[in-house]
Amino acid sequence: MKNTFIISLLLLFSTKISAQDTIIKNTGEQVIAKVMEITPKEIKYKRFDFVDGPMYVEKKTNIDFIKFSNGVVEHFEKENSIPPSSDNAYTYYEGRPYIKNSKITPFGQTRWNYNNKLVFEKGLLAVFEQTGDHEIMSLVTKARIKKKQQYIGFGIIPLAAASIAFGALASDSGNGSQIVYGVCSGLCAVGGVGCIVFDITVSQQRRAYVNNALRLYNERY
Repeated sequence: MKNTFIISLLLLFSTKISAQDTIIKNTGEQVIAKVMEITPKEIKYKRFDFVDGPMYVEKKTNIDFIKFSNGVVEHFEKENSIPPSSDNAYTYYEGRPYIKNSKITPFGQTRWNYNNKLVFEKGLLAVFEQTGDHEIMSLVTKARIKKKQQYIGFGIIPLAAASIAFGALASDSGNGSQIVYGVCSGLCAVGGVGCIVFDITVSQQRRAYVNNALRLYNERY
C-alpha cells in the first residue's frame, strides 16, 4: 500500500514537471511558466508555481526561445542590438538599425523640421548619412558635389569688377585701345552672366538631389 502511494506521488510529480513550459529570455533568464497565449508581438504566461496568479506579458523580441511541455522548442527572431535611448525610436531598413525621430518636412526654402528642430541643409544631409542607405548616400554625395561647384558662381564678382574697369579704360583710351578694352569688358560681362546661369543650374540640381533623398528617407524610415 505504501509503495502504491509513493508511486502515485512520483507519477503526479512527473506529470506536473512535464506540463511546465520553460521561457528563455535574451538575457539568459529562465522562467518556468505555463504559456497561455502567443500573439504576433507578445507572449502571455503565468508562473508555473502560481498558475492562479497574475498574467505576465512579455514582448517576443525579449524572448530567445520557449521549450514547451511536449518537447517542442520555438525560437523567436531577435532585433539587432541597439543602444537604449529615451529620446529616440528605432526602425530598420534592409536589416540595418536606424534612429528614427519623425518625418522631415520643409520649413521655407533652406530649412527643414526634424524632430521638432529646424536644421539647415548641412544638418539634413548628416541625418540622411545616419541611415547608411546606399541610394540615399549616393544622392547626398551628389548634392555635396553640386554645393562645391556653386562656388564657381562667385566668379561673377571679379568678372564684374573687371568688366567695369575695362569699360572705364575704354572710355578714356584712343580708338585702338578703346576697341580692345571694350571687347575685354564685354567678355568679362558675358563671363559674369555665365557664372550666374551656372550657379542657378547647379543650385537646382543640388536641390533636386536633396529633395529626392528626403523623399526616400520619408518613405523608408
